[in-house]
Amino acid sequence: MGLFRLAMLVLIIYLAMVGTVFLLQDRIIFQPWEEVGLSPADLGLDFQEVELTCRDGVMISGWFIPHERPDSDRVLLFFHGNAGNMSHRLDSLLLFHELGLSVMIIDYRGYGNSSGSPSEKGIYLDGLAAWEYLVLDRNIEPTSIVILGRSLGGAVASHVASLSDPAGLVLESTFPSATVLGRELFPFLPVGLLLKHRFDLVSSLSSIACPVLVIHSSEDDMIPFALGRQLYEVIPSEKTFLAIRGDHNTGFLQSREEYLAGIEKFLEKVLGKNGERDGT
Repeated sequence: MGLFRLAMLVLIIYLAMVGTVFLLQDRIIFQPWEEVGLSPADLGLDFQEVELTCRDGVMISGWFIPHERPDSDRVLLFFHGNAGNMSHRLDSLLLFHELGLSVMIIDYRGYGNSSGSPSEKGIYLDGLAAWEYLVLDRNIEPTSIVILGRSLGGAVASHVASLSDPAGLVLESTFPSATVLGRELFPFLPVGLLLKHRFDLVSSLSSIACPVLVIHSSEDDMIPFALGRQLYEVIPSEKTFLAIRGDHNTGFLQSREEYLAGIEKFLEKVLGKNGERDGT
């Protein structure tokens, strides 16, 4: 085969690869599971099933897990990652309960029992619906709410925090933007031209004022540790970095003690110990 023909063959294969990635990127980014198997009741936790109507009319489902301690007024709004649904986050819900938190978790549109199909704009609306439910429907003070986003959920958490006034924001195992992550993982592709969903956390974080805790594992096998540090460096507000160990999906379990201690220290700073505000 001549050199020209070989070059043309390589080019055709490369363009086919680029086209495939562009067409299938929604399936790559969003990996929802419809079946919601278990619930907090399987852990012995009381919970309330919630249905929320987003600003565009899409209905999403969620759980509110109140803490039984009467003096606990600490609330966590938790946004999970890109795969599965909220029934796959029971281990996290149990850890947050151990911290004395009431927890709100939702399934994005297209996940679990939520209607619609996921998109960047859509899951941002889902996140805002969850915030508005806590503040408007449950009459919870924003100063009692911490938002936590894990992996892709970090983009949702950052967006919601940029449009609201939570007591604090926790970003776990996430990235500065989808473009930065894509270039890191696929340096041979024109990621900037291909992406429909930007998930630009840096832009969202530029307008927040609340304290931020960034959590990332040095052993993360999906989102490099360096990107967690890069994200931390651009945050303009008061910030803390917590390094843990373990892989992307189970690092918070493998580093259980350090993970809980780091979050509790942050909660005491922004919410006060045992529901009491600092200085009161």
